Amino acid sequence: RRAAASLASRWWPLVGHLRPISTLPDWLTPPKLRRKLAKTCELEVPAHKVFDVVSDVGSYASFVPYCVGSRILRRRSPEEFDAELQIGFRLFKECYVSRVTCRRPRDGEGGFVKAESSGGLCDSLVSLWSFKPTRGGGSCDLSFNVDFEISNPLHAAAIAGFFEQVTLQQMTAFSERAIQLHQRDLRQGRAGAKTPEGRATPPPGASATAKGLQGDAAAAKDDNRGGSVRDVAKNAR
Repeated sequence: RRAAASLASRWWPLVGHLRPISTLPDWLTPPKLRRKLAKTCELEVPAHKVFDVVSDVGSYASFVPYCVGSRILRRRSPEEFDAELQIGFRLFKECYVSRVTCRRPRDGEGGFVKAESSGGLCDSLVSLWSFKPTRGGGSCDLSFNVDFEISNPLHAAAIAGFFEQVTLQQMTAFSERAIQLHQRDLRQGRAGAKTPEGRATPPPGASATAKGLQGDAAAAKDDNRGGSVRDVAKNAR
């Protein structure tokens, strides 16, 4: 004990003033992972109806892959609000808040839904949906752009492998949701209409499709809802 005390008293004046290093020098800091992805498709659905699907954040958990919870926290204006999303995939769960700004398509002009968040899994995450009316307003050019940045190497390694797949699954889910609701509205609007021969008239646009997302699609198991979600179509551009 005396020897240890003597050694400590000898070295403490030399090292006692040092403090732990809280940050690494720039040349030792691992680079951030940054990814960007842009996808487009054409839907035989009016732009304002596609906008309604994307801006309805409260319904995301019912059809968006890996989304297990969604709600609007605060409305700042008719075109701006804060939203909370809960993402779950197997053992991985994450909750984050986004500032959402949107503009509804009208009078032949396009619209958008933009979500920005920071903290949590990603240092920054920006998603932008754009809606451009085409074919006299009966169809929509849909664009989905995602830009994120991650500094945590473990998070970066986990996301890099399936980032594009998940992004395309989301676009497919939103497209199919817009087509489904549009066809439902058409059926309800034309219910009871008869041809001169007495047969029911099929609603116009009943064969609405997502051009650019068609093709062979694999079923991907959704471990959170126990069902399946349609995987990305191979010829999505």
